Amino acid sequence: MGSVLLNILYVFAMLTSGIFFRAYWFYALAAYYLTLIVMRIFVLKNTTEVQDGNLLQEYRRYRLCGIMMLFLNLALVVIVYYAIHQSKELEHSYVYAAAMAVYTFSAIIWAIVSIVRYRRYESPILSAAKSISFVSAVVSLISLESALSSIFGKETDFKKIVLTRKITGITVCAVVLSMALYMIIRANIQLRRLEKKKYYS
Repeated sequence: MGSVLLNILYVFAMLTSGIFFRAYWFYALAAYYLTLIVMRIFVLKNTTEVQDGNLLQEYRRYRLCGIMMLFLNLALVVIVYYAIHQSKELEHSYVYAAAMAVYTFSAIIWAIVSIVRYRRYESPILSAAKSISFVSAVVSLISLESALSSIFGKETDFKKIVLTRKITGITVCAVVLSMALYMIIRANIQLRRLEKKKYYS
């Protein structure tokens, strides 16, 4: 639940950035995070509802999260596009960049540790929650890269800055897409296996 509260603070940070810098992609990023928060709450709510280790039910919800993440990735592509083209003249402060760096790397490290720690429980619902947490951490790289390039890229060729932002955006989208597809494929495989086992039992 602590990571959900941290994400809510990040949403307020993005909304504040949108107002201050007058860049609409910050608003879009805040909306993206709000959707992830709703997904996390949905998963956490269903964690308490699933009874008697009903893996069929868990994997269906796990697949649903993957499908939602897949469609969210389409919105992320649009966000990345505007982040590249609307970040040209943004001037972030060192404090803002430092705060973004601390949040991003802390969130990524915490998400990875949580994924490794909860793997032993073999719960699709918990896996979905940790996957969403990891996605939210990775997506924050977009705003971090924008902040860093606006400060340290002032003496760098502008074309190189744009290229760096494109690489960051494409990488983030690829990671989110890979996780969404992995969740859907894994759920389908496990559901077929469990339904077959149920049928023959």
